[in-house]
Amino acid sequence: MSEAKWETLTSEKVLETPYYSITRDRVRRPVGEPFDYFVMRPHRFAAGVIPTDDRGRVLLVHQWRHPAQKMQWEIPAGAVDGNESPQQAALRELREETGYDAKRIDPLYAYHPSIGTSSQIFHLFVARDLAKVGTHDPVEIHEVRWFERRELEAMIDEGKTADGLTLTALLIWLRANAR
Repeated sequence: MSEAKWETLTSEKVLETPYYSITRDRVRRPVGEPFDYFVMRPHRFAAGVIPTDDRGRVLLVHQWRHPAQKMQWEIPAGAVDGNESPQQAALRELREETGYDAKRIDPLYAYHPSIGTSSQIFHLFVARDLAKVGTHDPVEIHEVRWFERRELEAMIDEGKTADGLTLTALLIWLRANAR
């Protein structure tokens, strides 16, 4: 099978925000005429973490999501800042959003959440051996709560988690920790 790589003829930034830019790429497929393709390019990648305890529970945060106009239970997550690694960002987000720290953090998965329109990469981790070291950020986080496996499965089955990062992380974690 031949490689079907597209050729980028030109790339022009058409929008710049503090969080991402959008480019109009003039591209050509191996067969066909050139056309415009719009790509969202985030300024920072993202990291999320599934905090777990020795009973198999998962710690989630409850926060307002303005674009969806609703409160949402999610894993702690956020942008990878400056020179920090995705793992360091996941630990920082865990502390900021839950008030917990982890003695152990392991990679779970990395993926493109919207590969057809964005160059974003989400890095997922599992945190273990947690210790309460402070409080959650009350401005960003409404509540922090432990969930049993059956509660997580029910949230998914009933469509009560709409956040793609959280849903992906939980499904992969639940599969990896099948009973």
